[in-house]
Amino acid sequence: MSEPASVSYFTPTFYEAADPSRAGDRQCVTVVGGGPVGLLTALGLAHRGVQVTILERKNRVGLGSKAAALTSRSLEILAAVGADGPFLEQGLPWDSGRSFYRGREISRFRIPRPEGRQHPSLINLPQPFMEQFLVDACLEHPLIDIRWEWAFAGLRQDADGCALAVDAPSGRRTVRTDWVVAADGARSPVRAALGQPLEGVTYTNSFVICDLRMTASRGTERLCWFDPPAFPGRTVLLHQLAPDLWRIDYQVSELEDLDEAIDPAVVAPKVAEHFAYIGEEAGWEIEWLSLYRAHARSLGSYRHGRVLFAGDAAHILPVFGVRGLNSGIADSVNLAWKLALVARGLAPEALLDTYDWEQRDFYRQNRAYADHSTLYMTPDSDGTRLVRDASLSLALVDPELEFLADPSYSTPLDWSGGPLVTDDLDAWDTGPASGGLVENLPIADGGPHVNDVLGPWFTLLCVDAAGPVPSTGLLKSVRVEPGGPLGRHLGGLQGSAYLLRPDRHVLRRWTSLEACDWEEHLIGMGILNGVKEDGR
Repeated sequence: MSEPASVSYFTPTFYEAADPSRAGDRQCVTVVGGGPVGLLTALGLAHRGVQVTILERKNRVGLGSKAAALTSRSLEILAAVGADGPFLEQGLPWDSGRSFYRGREISRFRIPRPEGRQHPSLINLPQPFMEQFLVDACLEHPLIDIRWEWAFAGLRQDADGCALAVDAPSGRRTVRTDWVVAADGARSPVRAALGQPLEGVTYTNSFVICDLRMTASRGTERLCWFDPPAFPGRTVLLHQLAPDLWRIDYQVSELEDLDEAIDPAVVAPKVAEHFAYIGEEAGWEIEWLSLYRAHARSLGSYRHGRVLFAGDAAHILPVFGVRGLNSGIADSVNLAWKLALVARGLAPEALLDTYDWEQRDFYRQNRAYADHSTLYMTPDSDGTRLVRDASLSLALVDPELEFLADPSYSTPLDWSGGPLVTDDLDAWDTGPASGGLVENLPIADGGPHVNDVLGPWFTLLCVDAAGPVPSTGLLKSVRVEPGGPLGRHLGGLQGSAYLLRPDRHVLRRWTSLEACDWEEHLIGMGILNGVKEDGR
């Protein structure tokens, strides 16, 4: 996506370039890229006592709506580092949508919000606001240093660390660092410097993305039209991003000139024709135009020595189903706790290989959903278009088939296998097994949620524990009522214990707290070198 020079709905703060005198300091972790994934990874590391330097080539956050939707899981990840407040204050919650085919409504969907859920199913918030909120949080943290207008220019690495070449306003500098997190986007200069290409597919069709200033009385639901009059044979999406700010996305014919497609003089009549068709009479003006082309591509490995890739630098997923930024946020929470353990000498470097395995598995799971959504939204051949149109026609005549037109939105994913997943020692009737995600539910009726009581490292959920529970610098134990919302989710087995990773995925569970050998398990799985009481 191209970046605008300005947008009226957001006024950026411009920051002074970093002091070049700090260039020779040895860094612990250096994050290349000050977008949402890089900033959130830095917060996750600093939350666990790791000093982080962020290199950002610009002197402000990016502009334009770009990524605009966050799932409840992403909001939970933000909450775990204390950063979700402004997102909830400014974000626009939504959970429903409608789809139309040739003028007739063919489906309605609603994303359920389970009882006890702390965050809305989805919020819309233009990316500049997201980035600014995360920048503000980073600037307040004493362990995070953002170096504005420092552009990555190359790297060398060995067994002891990396030397980064950086172009600062005062000239070329060298930054020496133990670890590098490459969160520098889809055109990642770090990825290019290491000669690591993304592999996968690029879909043939493109979408125009248009931010509009508009005061309309429509609700927050997502609206989708297949084959409307202004865009015959194509797909149109309309969504509210914020008060008086809307976004319309529409598919571009493969026969159109792409430069011409984002000319305001071309876009405005098309938008006007579609709005006349749907009866939208509110006045509007174009704020930002860009062109989007869907990709499903990934690196073969997200770890290359001392360099870890995250977000679009590691993988690119189609935005349909809000899987783009949200998959990068999932990278950040997985990477932060593992790299923090390694950086502080508490875990072997091999733990970082589990980040690579798990997040590439997440990519594969997400891609399976994304491929379906993308081919439905933008069929790239006569065959796929024929199948898509046939299913839409069926939805017109049979309400039971309307699910065919519903989007598949991003949901939290579990691991059924992988290097940190182990079989249960005992028989369980219910509850999340190893690799599963524990829901962020109240630990008792009317009590705090799981996220509110998690420790920065590992948490042991003790269901109706009668006696003392273990506690060290690396482990926090939490008593759970068996009949409360969380206890029921865990199976309600009195005396049982669940060992959680910092990202709330289950490492192991025991039917008896007395049998819980959590220290031996963490060491045996290669998660810890050894347990130290002060957690350092």
